[in-house]
Amino acid sequence: MNLNKVLKNNLLFLQQHQQIKNAQIAALAGLKGYDLTKSYVGKILNVSKVANVSLDKVCAFSAVFEHRPVDMLNPLGFKEDGSPQGTEDLLNEDILLDSIVEVETVMQELNITNPQFKARAITVIYAYKKKNDDTKPDLRSVLQELAK
Repeated sequence: MNLNKVLKNNLLFLQQHQQIKNAQIAALAGLKGYDLTKSYVGKILNVSKVANVSLDKVCAFSAVFEHRPVDMLNPLGFKEDGSPQGTEDLLNEDILLDSIVEVETVMQELNITNPQFKARAITVIYAYKKKNDDTKPDLRSVLQELAK
């Protein structure tokens, strides 16, 4: 797999999706503290060639398009709405943080100090929260059952 080609395809998609010109990409990169010129952007996006791109430039493009650098190198590309493909299975940091806070709160209430319980409980609560449907049980009850 050629990641330079993956990057180019993703950039072309995002450029079209956001209806942004090469000069605008270069200008936005400059505003975000990166050095991209209009001619460099054109060289990268040239349909007939695949250019080698440094990691610093990947970061510049990711800043311009407001995506993580890993998303820019995702061979699955982007969905029609501009979000990265195949990220549904990735760890959701917000859900994880909520799960940790909830578990720690219940642990304090129940006076539990076992780190293995904490790890197991965070995993269980995270799974329930990520499922995000109306059939999930009261999460506090689940934690209390785990503590037994």
